[in-house]
Amino acid sequence: IILLSGLYDCGQDGILLPESALVSHIGPFGGVFITLAIFLLYPKVSALLKDYMCQKSKGLDPTFKASGDSIDDTPAWKE
Repeated sequence: IILLSGLYDCGQDGILLPESALVSHIGPFGGVFITLAIFLLYPKVSALLKDYMCQKSKGLDPTFKASGDSIDDTPAWKE
């Protein structure tokens, strides 16, 4: 979406770049979509980051395991 919007070299970065690209494609709802996605995904992303940081602090090479307390609805990631 960013490449198709032509905004990849407009000087924006961070969350503003994908938000602007979505707004250029689907209108004002693009900003609302990004906001909703962030709030809906925050609990899972926060749990993953906490697990990653815990593994790093123990000196481990962090690995993702779909089975765990934080992420349990991931059938595509199960081994």
